[in-house]
Amino acid sequence: MKYKVTFNPIRTEEELTEHYRKHLLNHLVTVFQWEGLDEDVPTEYLEMTLLLNGCCGFVKWEDKYIPMLCNPADKPDPYFRATSYIYANPVVGSGNISPNAVIFNDMLSAWFPRDCNEVIDKYAHLLAAAEVSLRIALKNARLTHIAVTDNEDDVANINKMFADVANGALATTVSTKTLIGDGLKILPTITSGVDYLRQITETREYLYNLFLSEFGVHANTAALKRERVLTGEIDMQIEKPMFNIESMLQAREKGAEKVNKELGLNLKVSINPKFMYVEDESEVNEDVSTPDTETGDEDTGNEPNETGADNNVSDGDSGNDRGDTES
Repeated sequence: MKYKVTFNPIRTEEELTEHYRKHLLNHLVTVFQWEGLDEDVPTEYLEMTLLLNGCCGFVKWEDKYIPMLCNPADKPDPYFRATSYIYANPVVGSGNISPNAVIFNDMLSAWFPRDCNEVIDKYAHLLAAAEVSLRIALKNARLTHIAVTDNEDDVANINKMFADVANGALATTVSTKTLIGDGLKILPTITSGVDYLRQITETREYLYNLFLSEFGVHANTAALKRERVLTGEIDMQIEKPMFNIESMLQAREKGAEKVNKELGLNLKVSINPKFMYVEDESEVNEDVSTPDTETGDEDTGNEPNETGADNNVSDGDSGNDRGDTES
């Protein structure tokens, strides 16, 4: 039997939403790095379980401990935290897991395991809608003007003209009405131009950065507003998401510590360096414009006096300009 592989492009908005849902989750599972797991255990499964289920337990299987999807069971303690967790797997089997062998997604998941499905689903729909808008805009950009007429002969001529252009040939069309009358009207399209396409592209990028910010991953959303961003804005962009990612990291570190003590493992977790802001202060000052740079005072190195002129004037262009003004 012969198999034929065909290209199946994503067509509908529902298919685009599912595509972005997998795409966003694929990025999130690489935010944290794990050490100490068995070499056969995929770290992506551990992170995917934490993100989509809110918690993940460790069970013994074939003389090794592996992460396993689990859920709260039995009665909670006085603080409404689960006192036991249960797991069920067609290969591993089913059973109970001690709370000391469970890792949580964030610091609040011990009370109610919080998954990330709603956030992923929300931004997947938004990104899919932006993708559909971009596709429509790209198609509309092919036509910068629309021909309007109330004559059937003109319609046939216009259709033939567009067909010739699509085939790569030169084409013209004429109106059957007199030039003095209501002949062929050419109207510009509203969505034509590169600026409109750029706006949609920036909107899609902005949505993606907002998604990362909700999970505590640094994303410079301020840079999309304009080319020149102040240092204070970058500091504010860094501090806000770092609070969230630190909460997720603390929950994983605390869970790894309990699991290591309970099961004798040596789990370690850290943030993937590619998701951290690594530029130092000197790099920020070089890349980011400040108000002094915009006024030009930083270029001369001189402070303006009360009259607005420089205290020290060289014999260059600035000196000549000053001399002309005084004279």
